[in-house]
Amino acid sequence: MKHSLLDIVINSKKRRNVLMLLNERDRSADEIKNLLDETSSSIMPQIRILEENDLVVQENGNYRLSEVAHVIINNMKPFVDSIRLFDQYPEYWTKHDIRRLPKHLQRRIAEIKDYKLQKPDLSHLFELPDKLVEDILKSSKVMIFSSFFHPAYPKLLQKLADEGTEISIVLTGSTIDRFKIDHINEINDFLKLENTNIYSYKGECGVEAVVVTNTMMIMRLFFSDGSFSHTRIISHDPSSIKWARELFIYYKNSSESIEKI
Repeated sequence: MKHSLLDIVINSKKRRNVLMLLNERDRSADEIKNLLDETSSSIMPQIRILEENDLVVQENGNYRLSEVAHVIINNMKPFVDSIRLFDQYPEYWTKHDIRRLPKHLQRRIAEIKDYKLQKPDLSHLFELPDKLVEDILKSSKVMIFSSFFHPAYPKLLQKLADEGTEISIVLTGSTIDRFKIDHINEINDFLKLENTNIYSYKGECGVEAVVVTNTMMIMRLFFSDGSFSHTRIISHDPSSIKWARELFIYYKNSSESIEKI
């Protein structure tokens, strides 16, 4: 029985998952069932509907997408990725602000994949987790944008500098002022190193902070009311890292280089 293609693709998560899976490559029924963690009785009726509506073709024992389905899926992928992003932690996204992100990156926020949320223990609110610091210190290149002063920054930056890590930091005016008060000697010594660059940003902050390394991205968004949130988005996925790197570069390109504080 023929159905509206819109109904077929949108109204069934199982059918969407089958189509997305076959967009990667042709697969057998057993592969589809196992990868989607479904039983034959639950997934085969959905595959038959896709076949009946010319979206899936069975060939040499495997299933593949039709040419029409390829076009639909490639255009639908950003939509599905967005649902997956927000569906993983819906309460978090409802309470946090993405409106102030640069528009071109806001539209592509679904490029953040395979992420987790990390909420610090209230008793260690102003400390960075050891595992996080360890991962940052392993990187040969670190990019940091921060709209606030974190007590762990001076020690972390010094460790990175001592390791010869290539460091680029974008700080807001108020954050730089805080460094001037408590850490002016350390930051000026830091600026003398060849592997470090610090920039001053005076525009609107769309995020509290973003850290990008060779293998990881960390981001903190503001709450919807503009107040600070301590929850971190962390991802090791290459797509997430690329997105976060573009966010950092956006802030860096809107900043002024600092030679001395």
